Amino acid sequence: MGIRFGLQRHFLLKREFDIISDGEFSKSNQIFEAAIVELKRQGFGKVDHQIPISKEDVEKIQSSYNPSSPDPKSLQQVVWFNIMFHLIRRGRENLRLLTKESFAVQIDAAGKKFVSQVVDEMDKNHKANDQPDDSPGEGRMYERPESPYCPVKTFELYLSKLNPALSCLWQWPRATEHFSHSDEVWYCNVPLEKNTPGTFMSSISKELKLSQKYTNQCIRAAAVSLLDKCNFEACHIMRVFGHKSESSIRSYATRLSEVKQKEISQFSVVPVLWKTLNQLALQLWRCKSKQVKILLAETQCQTPL
Repeated sequence: MGIRFGLQRHFLLKREFDIISDGEFSKSNQIFEAAIVELKRQGFGKVDHQIPISKEDVEKIQSSYNPSSPDPKSLQQVVWFNIMFHLIRRGRENLRLLTKESFAVQIDAAGKKFVSQVVDEMDKNHKANDQPDDSPGEGRMYERPESPYCPVKTFELYLSKLNPALSCLWQWPRATEHFSHSDEVWYCNVPLEKNTPGTFMSSISKELKLSQKYTNQCIRAAAVSLLDKCNFEACHIMRVFGHKSESSIRSYATRLSEVKQKEISQFSVVPVLWKTLNQLALQLWRCKSKQVKILLAETQCQTPL
C-alpha cells in the first residue's frame, strides 16, 4: 500500500496523472484490490497497531523514580517519559536533536508553572512549506505541587544537573559508583548514542518488567487514547500532538482498552450464567414438585376412610 501511494504521488507530480483515480487504470486497480483480498484470506492482512501503555504500567514507571533519593538514570528516564507523554511526541523522531533550549519552564496567567516546547522542528507532518500557525504540538506539561512526582520539578532538577559543556538534552548518566547527590553535575560530557533515545521505552519495559514490551510510539497511543476517552474534541487533540488529520486520532482511539475488554468479556458471560442458573432452578423446582406429589399420594393412602 505504501509503495502504491508513493507511486501515485510521484506520477501526479511528474506526469500529472493519477494511477488510483483515473479511469484508464480501473482494470489495474481491480487486480490490485483482488490481490489485497487474497492476501487477507491468507492471513497477511493483519495490521499491528501500537498498544497504549496500561494505567498500571504507567504507575510502575512513575514509581521507579525515588524523589527523596534520585539518581541520574532514573531521573533521566522519568523526565524523558513525562515529556513524551504530556507533550505527545512522536516515537523516535528528532529525539537525538533536542537541546536544553528545546523546552522551557513558563508560568500561565493563573500563576501555574508548565513546560512546553519553545523551539520549532521539522518532522514527518511539518515540512518547510508549512503554514505559519502549524507547529509540531501545543501541549503543556503542568506542575503538580502536591505530588512528589511533579513533572515540572523533576524537569527543573534534570536541567540543573546536566553537563554544562554539552547543549544536547540527553546526556550519558554517570555511573552509580561515581555519583554523589551533592555533585553539581550528574551527567557526563558525552551525549547518548544515536539510537538510545529511540529505544528508551523498550529498555524501560525490560528493566521494570512491565506487562509487555512497549515501544516509544505506545506512549503517544496512550496519551491520545486518554484524551479521546476524556471527550476532548478531535481538533484540540490534533493541535496538541501535531497531526493534521482526524484519521490519525481514530487509529489510536478505536482500539479497546484492556479495562473495556475485561468488562465486555464479563458482560458477555453474564447471560450464559443467568441461563444456566434458570435451568438449574427449573430442574430443582421439577424435582421438588415430584417429591410433593409423592408425599400427597402417600398421605392420601394412609388417611382412613
